[in-house]
This record gives sequence, structure tokens and C-alpha cells, in this order.
Amino acid sequence: MIDGVEFYPGYTFEDFKKTPFYTNQDGIRIIPLNGAKEIDDHKYIVNLFFRDGKLYMISLACVDMDVPFEEEEKRALLHRQILAEYGLSDVNTFPWGTIKAIYDSRSNSSTIAFLYQ
Repeated sequence: MIDGVEFYPGYTFEDFKKTPFYTNQDGIRIIPLNGAKEIDDHKYIVNLFFRDGKLYMISLACVDMDVPFEEEEKRALLHRQILAEYGLSDVNTFPWGTIKAIYDSRSNSSTIAFLYQ
């Protein structure tokens, strides 16, 4: 749950349009939620990805610490530690989809990704 809005498998762009996060986005491009969002004890930059009108992925980038661009791998380590706090590994498969810590060296970015089937 983010700021009182619950995201779940089967969540649609039409559902999103009924939330305070909706500001005339088109549902085709990445939708960043404004400002850092607190989830449990961590703050994240949150992006939503819709595919064919359904939520495909939620991307969380923890911003608890300021990480210089050249040290982004430290944030990737933090993401793995956060997953471990919940008893999860780097890649976790569930009937509804996958949660995984992703570090992309090409773009030098890291996220915790919730991928819905």
C-alpha cells in the first residue's frame, strides 16, 4: 500500500485513474509517482508500468541514502538487504508474479521490481 492506495495483481489503469496519483497520465509511458513514498521504514521513488491496461510492474528505488552515480551498486546491495528483511532472496516467484532486486550495469540503475503476470 502506498499513501493509502493498494496495488495488486489485476490492477488496471482504470483503477489507477480513480486515485490521487492520477494526473492525466496516458498509461502507456512509465508513470512516476510524485515525491518519495514511505513504505514501512524506507523511502522509495516509485514508478508504475502498465501493459495492455493492466499493471505490469512496480519499480521501487530506495532513497534512504544518497548514492553517487558511480556507486549505484551500493543501492543494489541495500535493495537486497531490504528484501532479506522480509525473508526474501534476490529473486522470488509467487503465483501472481515475481519480486526481484535488479541491478542494470548498462544504465547503472537498481530497483526492487514487482512483476505481475
